[in-house]
Amino acid sequence: MRRVVCFLLAVSCCLAPVRGLAASKSVAEATAKDKNAAAAAYRKGMAAFDKNKLDDALKDFQDSYDIVRSPNSHFMVARTLARLGRNVEAYNELNAIIAEADGLGEKYADTVHASYAKLDEVKPRIAFVVVTVANAPKGTQVAVADAALDDKQLGKPVAVLPGETVVTATAPGQPKRTEKT
Repeated sequence: MRRVVCFLLAVSCCLAPVRGLAASKSVAEATAKDKNAAAAAYRKGMAAFDKNKLDDALKDFQDSYDIVRSPNSHFMVARTLARLGRNVEAYNELNAIIAEADGLGEKYADTVHASYAKLDEVKPRIAFVVVTVANAPKGTQVAVADAALDDKQLGKPVAVLPGETVVTATAPGQPKRTEKT
């Protein structure tokens, strides 16, 4: 079930923090030692995933990705999130994987293809909200279902769980404005 809701606010938004990128290395920057450590965490994650120990698998795949930003470990993060029923997170991760792997060449073409296929599986389990903003005071923050939006997300579909979604806007010195879609 998909829905797109346009919600017009007279607000802008702030940037959301990015998890783990400061400590991890790109595939190109990673040393053999880094790659071995990431591979060990990945193998541990695969063993847990195969035994359906999904919380353990997720942690291990995230650990692997936090060592080396490999689209393959990132894909397993998304796949595990989907299996856990955390479909909004899986959808967002899959889109990030596609952007990440597309820039790394042919080596990750299969990962990109698998990510698109997994997106097709996840989309029916989520809904979308589109937030547009105008004339907002500087420092205004917007959140959809308690997740802060950044400027790049405005005017584009934001994945949410099906059902009622709360959108909030907070301008400096003003009370929080809340709308339900």
